[in-house]
Amino acid sequence: MSHCCLCGLLCSLDGGARESAELQIESRTASIQPPKVQDCRRRNQWLRQSRSSESSSSSSSINRCLMTNDASAESQTAQVATISAIFKPRQRSLIWIDGADVNTTRSAVSLAQTIRGTVHIGQSSGSAATHSVLANQGWLGSSLAEVATHADLIVTLGGGLRVEAPLLAQRFLTPALAGGRAEWCHIDAHRDEDDAQPSGAPGAKLLPNYTAVWPRHKWYEALTHILLALQSASPSAEHQAARADASVDTLVSKLQRAKNTVWIWDAEEFHDAIDELSISRLLSISRLLTQSARCSLLCLDAQVGRVTAQETLLWLTGCNGTADFDGTRWNQPLSLRQIALEEWQHAFDSILVVSSVPSVHPLPNLNASHFMVTEQSLLPAGVEANQVTRVSTVGIDCDGHLMRGDRATMMYCAASQPASPRDKSPETRLPTAATLLDQLRNQLRSGAAVDAN
Repeated sequence: MSHCCLCGLLCSLDGGARESAELQIESRTASIQPPKVQDCRRRNQWLRQSRSSESSSSSSSINRCLMTNDASAESQTAQVATISAIFKPRQRSLIWIDGADVNTTRSAVSLAQTIRGTVHIGQSSGSAATHSVLANQGWLGSSLAEVATHADLIVTLGGGLRVEAPLLAQRFLTPALAGGRAEWCHIDAHRDEDDAQPSGAPGAKLLPNYTAVWPRHKWYEALTHILLALQSASPSAEHQAARADASVDTLVSKLQRAKNTVWIWDAEEFHDAIDELSISRLLSISRLLTQSARCSLLCLDAQVGRVTAQETLLWLTGCNGTADFDGTRWNQPLSLRQIALEEWQHAFDSILVVSSVPSVHPLPNLNASHFMVTEQSLLPAGVEANQVTRVSTVGIDCDGHLMRGDRATMMYCAASQPASPRDKSPETRLPTAATLLDQLRNQLRSGAAVDAN
C-alpha cells in the first residue's frame, strides 16, 4: 500500500494493479471497484493548476530551468553553498516548513538548532480556527478507524471533504455503512451534481443516505437550532418556526437515536470568525449528546505533509507550530502567535521555505530568501530561478513517513516511480530535502568551527 501525497487518505499509486488485503476486503464488502489514482480529484486539480502555472511565461521559464537541474554531487555542493549564504551570524533566521515528511522535519529542526533559528509549520486559516476553539476548550475526538468500525451516525460537513479527501467514502465509510449498521448524513451549501446519479448506475460512487443543503451563511443558525432542539425534548413553537430548514428536524431525530455519532469536516471548511462560532456550536452539541451516548468531532487535514511536520515538531521540541532555539532549549515565542502572514518577512532577516510533500495550494508569498521545494510545488509570483532548489517528492520519487490526516496513523510512503527513471540517470536524480538540510547543517557547523579557531 502506497500513499498519495496529494490526498489525505490512503490510495494506490500504481493505478490499482496491486491492491492490498485491506482494499480487497473493502471492495468485496461494498461491491465497488477500488479507486485509481487517476480518479483522485485532488490530484487532477493539482495537475490543472500546475499546467496553468506553466503556461505563463514567467513561471514556465523558471520551471524549464529547474526541471533540467543537475543534481550531481558537484551541483549539490554549489546549492548548499548558495543556501548557506543566507544565514548570517547574529541574525534572526526562519525555516518555514510548508509540508514535509518525518526525516525532512527532523533535519530542519537540527539545522535550526545549529543556527539558533526558528522553525514554523505553515498552517491554513481553517486549521487555526478549529484549533483555537477545540484545543482551548477540549473535545471528544475520534479517528477514521473508529468511524469505520463503531460509528452508527456519520455527519460530514461541506464539499471540501469530497475534493480534498475523495477516498473517504470508499475506504472508511463503506465498512461502517455495510449491512445498514451506520447512516451517513451530509450537510453542504449546494447540492453536488454527482448526487443525481442513481446509486445503481455502473460506476456510481457511494452517496450519503441523507443530504441537507443549507446556505453557507445559515450554518451557524441551523446548528444553533439543532442545539436548542436537543436541549428540549419538545421544541417550542417559536423554535419550530425559526428553523432554517425542515431538514433540521430530520437531523435532530437522527442525532437523538444514534449511540455513536461522528461529525467530520475538512480543515479548510471553517476559516473566519463566524466559522469559529459554528465550531463552538458543534462542540456544544457534542458535549450535550455525550451525556447519554457518544458524539465526537473529527477535523481532517488533507495536507498530510503539514500534519506530519506539526506532529514531528511537537515530538522533538515540545512546541506546537512554532519553535525557537535560544542556544540552550526550545521555546514557543509568544510574539509570533497569531501573527499575520505578511508580517513574518519583517520579523526575520532570512527565510528558508522547505517542502518535500506537494500541495494543490501555492507556496506563501513571504519574500523568502530561498525555496527548497519539490518540482510539483507552485511558487509565488516574482521568484527567481536562483532562489529555488528542487528536491525529490515523498511518495513520488523518494520514500518517507507521513501521518494520516486524522493524526492517528503513521504510514510509510514508497516512491511510485522507478528508482532510475528513463529520463534521469542515478547521477542526476534530485536529492531529498533531508539530505540537503543535513549537508547545509554540516557546512554551517564546520564554518562556525573554523571561525572559532
